[in-house]
Formats: sequence, C-alpha cells, structure tokens
Amino acid sequence: MGIYVTTSVYALAKQHGFAEADKRFSQMVAEPNGASLACARAIARLRHLDELGLRVDMGVGTAAKMRSRMADYAWQNRERCDVWAALDDDCEATLETFQKGLTLVRATKGIVTIPYMLRRAEDQSDCLSCSLIEPPLVTVVAGVHCARSKVGGMGLVLTHRDALELIRRDGGAPWFRDLDDGGAKRPALFAELQSHDRWYGEDWSFFLRVPPAVQVLALLEGVSHHEGRVLPLHRALELPRPTFEEN
Repeated sequence: MGIYVTTSVYALAKQHGFAEADKRFSQMVAEPNGASLACARAIARLRHLDELGLRVDMGVGTAAKMRSRMADYAWQNRERCDVWAALDDDCEATLETFQKGLTLVRATKGIVTIPYMLRRAEDQSDCLSCSLIEPPLVTVVAGVHCARSKVGGMGLVLTHRDALELIRRDGGAPWFRDLDDGGAKRPALFAELQSHDRWYGEDWSFFLRVPPAVQVLALLEGVSHHEGRVLPLHRALELPRPTFEEN
C-alpha cells in the first residue's frame, strides 16, 4: 500500500514565508543532511520503505485544528495509503525503527507510537513521550517488541486507516468548518478535552477518543531522536513516563 505523511513546518514558514519555506523544505527532503529539519530526514527514510503521500502544513490555525486537518487528509487518502505517519518537525527515527513500526501497525491495524525523550517543564528532567498501561508488559507482536500504551505525544505516530476510520466513527469528536482551508467540514479529532479538573492537550485528546476496539502500542525496538536527543527504545521503560488516570 502506501504511507501518508503529515508534518508542520510552522517555524520555517514564520522565518521565511510560506513559498520560500515550501521550497526549502522540499530541498531538505530531496537532499537531507545534518542541517535539515528532523522530519525531513524522517520522510527521506520513509521513502525507502513504501510509496508516500505527503502533506506539509505551514502551521495555519491552532495545533488542534492543524492536527485535525492532517488526520482528515490522511483519511481522504486511505484508498492508496493504509498508514498515516504523523511527524513533528523536531522528531525522527532510524530506517529500521520505521520498518518495525510499519510491520507492527499493519499487523494490528491499530496505532503505534514511537516513544521519544521529552524534558519536563517543571524541572527539565527527562521523561518518556507516552504513557504505558501499568504495570508495563513487554510483548512480541509480528516479531516486534512493544507494550500497550494509552496516551502520548504525536511527534512520531503511525495510525492504520482502519483505526482512523473507527476513531472518526466512534470517537465522539465534534465537526468543524475549517475556514483556514477552504471551509471544508472535518471531525475535530484533536479538539482539546476537559474532564473534571483536567484539561488535556490536543495530542492526549486524540488518544482519549480512540475506541476500545483500537489497539495502541508503544514500539520498544529501534532508535528515536527528539531535538537531537537520542533514545534507544529498548531502554524506554527506564525513563519516567506520564501517568493517566481515568477518573
């Protein structure tokens, strides 16, 4: 099949303007190097694994609206691309890591998050980008080591088209008219949720809309990079991770 890749290059567009940012980013993908955005190097690697569709957003509107727009474009391309790869501009993974992630997401037809290292705002200490179902149980699916997850960041996430269809159908997301993109009507899969005294960001809100029929797995093989910080995924369980309480 194929992979539909989405990313946002807001900082590049803010610095150079939309037209020049598009030109510079296309060059980064065509000839990636150490000065390229991390997501450009990631896209270049994914091209070795399958046919790609690509949508680059210049950061128009809020993060929730932008991510909802990208999810809708991935859904529109579901006939030729069975996997949606959502990438943040400062995240990447090795070729082998993407290969294992694609194997896993196609075997489960669910969601695979590729964990990466974050820095806690309160004390700048390291933590994992995603939560795990506690206590974490490492399993092997389709020959790939993984663990069940619940919520996390959207920096490196692979979603199968069947999972995306179920989230659109059963996730309970409101619809909105995207005035930043021709007025198209789209499900707001990333609209921020509130529950009791908690206000969830757009990324966690997406995962909270995932119905029980969709499996969410964290990949535990390979290597990820975030803001230049390297995480061998077999060591992901050693890092502190966010917790999620369903109450």
